[in-house]
Amino acid sequence: MKSHHSVVIAAHSHLGFEAIAALINSHPDYSIATYQSDETLLIDTLQQHAADVLVMCYQFGNNGSGPTIPDIKQSMPDIAVVIVSAQPRDFETVCLLYQAGASAFLCSTTANQHALFNALEYATHGNNYYTNSHKDKLIETTVISTTTPITSAGNGKIKQEAVGSNLGTREKQVLSLIAQGHSAKEVARILHISKNTVEVHRRNIMIKLGLRKSTELTRYAIEHKLDEF
Repeated sequence: MKSHHSVVIAAHSHLGFEAIAALINSHPDYSIATYQSDETLLIDTLQQHAADVLVMCYQFGNNGSGPTIPDIKQSMPDIAVVIVSAQPRDFETVCLLYQAGASAFLCSTTANQHALFNALEYATHGNNYYTNSHKDKLIETTVISTTTPITSAGNGKIKQEAVGSNLGTREKQVLSLIAQGHSAKEVARILHISKNTVEVHRRNIMIKLGLRKSTELTRYAIEHKLDEF
């Protein structure tokens, strides 16, 4: 295990992350390699600096132009992803972040220095770190939801049980509305959830279905008649 870890911070603005960066740099085991505010350059930046940890603002990547957490993990499987939000998020949203591949979720208004360093330590050792009051439920839900249901195909091969069977009800609703041509904002209005929650659902659907591009969601839904859910 490496004794020193390179950290990249991804945020549209340095404001709000200066204190976090200062804390990280004060620890002998971590150092800030660079900031990245351009979503399209994030993976290149992580690879260029051989980053061990990505500390990413919750809002970063929500406009759809940058890589998702699954994209990042696919490019750099060993990187630890720590999400930092300026405000608390609901249980469902936080759970989906962990399912997508995040190792920790911190709310900058409630998490202290101890929580930050614990999150970094857990993450760099390949473990998830949980801070909120739903800790036990988060652990249970994350473990169960990330297990892909498989079954024998009869010819020695393995296949998924049923098309879309590992999607939750809300995920199927989001997928159906996206396939019908609704924007994330419209989906949020129809389902009475936030736009950010829609984006998290979209990312989670993509990792569960093994899709790489947002455009593949519509094609998948139509081909498997999930747009009619």
